[in-house]
Amino acid sequence: MDKNTVTRAIIKVAAEKGMKNMSENPDRAIRYLVDLAGSFSNSEFQKSFFDAAIEELQNKESMYFKLVKRITEETNPSSIVTFGINLGYNCWTMGAGMIKKYVESKGFYVPWYLAFSLGKDCKLRVFDINALIEQGKKMGIYSYVFIIGSDYSDFDLLVAALKKQKECACMLMADPEMITQQRAEHIFGAQNVMLLLNMENTSEFFAVADRLQQLGCFYGGFSGYGRVKKIDPSELLRSGEQARCATVFFLRNMEDMHDGIFQDSLGINDNRENITAASFPVDLYQDFALIDNNVSGHACMAMIMNDGSVVTADMGKIDAQESCSSLENVFKKAFPISSKL
Repeated sequence: MDKNTVTRAIIKVAAEKGMKNMSENPDRAIRYLVDLAGSFSNSEFQKSFFDAAIEELQNKESMYFKLVKRITEETNPSSIVTFGINLGYNCWTMGAGMIKKYVESKGFYVPWYLAFSLGKDCKLRVFDINALIEQGKKMGIYSYVFIIGSDYSDFDLLVAALKKQKECACMLMADPEMITQQRAEHIFGAQNVMLLLNMENTSEFFAVADRLQQLGCFYGGFSGYGRVKKIDPSELLRSGEQARCATVFFLRNMEDMHDGIFQDSLGINDNRENITAASFPVDLYQDFALIDNNVSGHACMAMIMNDGSVVTADMGKIDAQESCSSLENVFKKAFPISSKL
């Protein structure tokens, strides 16, 4: 049994203990879980994040305390433990260490997550997606984001495949109209998968969020934005809180990003520092790029498109390649260490 397997097992046992104590003393249990996560943090990014979390959770009136308490009270404990370990340890500790070694040995940067945009007449079979995930894990990529169009036909097959990727933290962004009761229960069974609901259709969003909340799912919302589509992050965060969402993701239109994919054009950092609703805001491209800077010292992103091509962003500069059959070839071409941007 290797070191990482042992470490994951230790964290899992300790986290499950903390969840069991939630009903007796939720305040103490919450701080115990955050302390636990911080004790296994290796990078400065993780340590500073958990130090800030511990300080914030000292205040029972803070929105972050209310958010964490609500999540731990309403979400299936196994889902919290599984997704939390997969993201916090597998992605940001074990995976980050693997990526750093890979970057040093290969001479090109590797993103900490891989994104997919899937829709009608998708040329990527679920088999192909699974093969790319297996390639990614060998490099240290354990986080996968899927932007699902309402006309994507292999949704159920995809969820079944992701459920088997037990060490990964997967995020599915989908329209609420796609999430039937049966699909909600299927996703609930995949505890390494977090569902993010499109918030545009308000009535459907709240109805499906209520269904997920009753099941005890770990879920959130998301909204696109851009030059044409203007949004109010604070209003959406309030809607996220009302729908009992753990988080609200903001997804910038890639066609609007000629000025740089990683810019914080919404002011999400200000929303986090002065949070007024109990739902955690995340700007997908900008915030995930900050994590990349901490993992490999370089902000980069790769998104596999519906036709099998791949769009890459290196420090904000968008490019495209014809094929994504080999992630190593894609990253070698898109993210050489010698590049100066």
